[in-house]
Amino acid sequence: MLGGRLIHVENGRCVAEDGTLAGSNLDMASAVRNAIDMLRVDRATAVTMASANPARAIGIDGVTGSIAPGLQADLALLDSNGRTVRTWIAGAEG
Repeated sequence: MLGGRLIHVENGRCVAEDGTLAGSNLDMASAVRNAIDMLRVDRATAVTMASANPARAIGIDGVTGSIAPGLQADLALLDSNGRTVRTWIAGAEG
């Protein structure tokens, strides 16, 4: 459900019942891989684009978005192919 509308995923796209585009089905690990592959940025830059920058943009960079003392431990371990292996939300394995 999105805004009271039923949304379906079809061929990797989120669409409403009338077929109109209703968002994205892109997960963050795939977004990092896409940034590396399509934008030709290094892994560290892609991870910053997916974590610290969004946290700063919405004003929660003092809580999460980076690995630093005092910040919430929201982490994802990616393998060498950029696929998620393990996750931790607020320090608890997910």
